[in-house]
Amino acid sequence: MFNLYLRRCTINNSIKKVLEFIAELEDGRKLNDHEIADYAQWAGRLVALGHSKPIADFCERFSPETINNIVKKRAEEGTSDLDEAYGEYLAVEIFTAQDFYCFMQYSPIKLSDDTIAAIKDWVTKAVEIPLDSEAVATLDAYYETYPIEDKDIIG
Repeated sequence: MFNLYLRRCTINNSIKKVLEFIAELEDGRKLNDHEIADYAQWAGRLVALGHSKPIADFCERFSPETINNIVKKRAEEGTSDLDEAYGEYLAVEIFTAQDFYCFMQYSPIKLSDDTIAAIKDWVTKAVEIPLDSEAVATLDAYYETYPIEDKDIIG
C-alpha cells in the first residue's frame, strides 16, 4: 500500500514538473525548434500517462507543417544519436523515442507519412540496439517513474 502511495506521488510530481516545463514554454515568446521538439516529447509522455491536454494544446499552437518538420528532424537525429550512445545517454535516447512514439500514436493531427516513417525507424533501432547494464538500470527507473500502459511501450 505504501509503495502504491509513493508511486502515485512520484507520478504526480513528475506530471507537475512536466506541466511546469510546458507552461514555461508558453510564455508568449517564439520557441526555437529544439524547444518545440522538447514540448512534443513531453506532450507525448503525458498523453501516455493519461493527460491529453498538453498534446491537444501543442497541436493547436503549431501548424501541422511545423510539427511534421520538427518531429521528423528530431526522429532522424535520434536515430543517428543511437549509434554513439551508451549507458545513461543510450537510455535517454530510447525513452525519448518512446515519448515520440506515444506522440505519434495519440497526435490529434495527421502526421505525414515521412514523419511516421522517421519515428518508426527510430523506434525500431531503439528496440534492437544492445543495452549495457547502465542503460538497463536507467530504463527500469524511467518506466518505474512513468508507468505507461503496456500497449504504449515500444518493443
